[in-house]
Amino acid sequence: MLKHAFLKHKWRRMRLRVWKRRLTEQLDRLARVTGIAFPVTLSVTWGPFYNGSAILNRTLRQARIDIQIPYDRYLTADERKVLSRYGVPRRHLPYFILFHEYAHLADAANLIRQAGSKALLAAGISRAKLAKAAADYRELPFEAAADQFACRCYRDLCKKAG
Repeated sequence: MLKHAFLKHKWRRMRLRVWKRRLTEQLDRLARVTGIAFPVTLSVTWGPFYNGSAILNRTLRQARIDIQIPYDRYLTADERKVLSRYGVPRRHLPYFILFHEYAHLADAANLIRQAGSKALLAAGISRAKLAKAAADYRELPFEAAADQFACRCYRDLCKKAG
């Protein structure tokens, strides 16, 4: 029993390390292609469900993308909708989440470049209000644009893989 628990823990730790390496490679590729000026770090952890977030620090000079992968690989209704809508296999959902969150980061970087940090703050507040009021937040224009970016990046990744 103890040996089984140890092997399970070892397998999970290895799975997390493999995903971190894969996603870091994709993040580096995206940084070269899009040319975001500030460094972006990646954090891959275990969580209750597939999830991601992009965080920009207060000085707007560093960013972090957090991605959660569930232990049990359980899919929520929202995740199933993404998989069916964009044709992403379940095992590649972390790639899609990374690309989606990177799109939000690229959008924020463009907004900072064009209008400054105050415009970014105002846009963030208005988007949060829109997300609270929306029945399906995936239908919001900025979420749909991030999904489309993620879909294009995922297709490019598939083409490179063969």
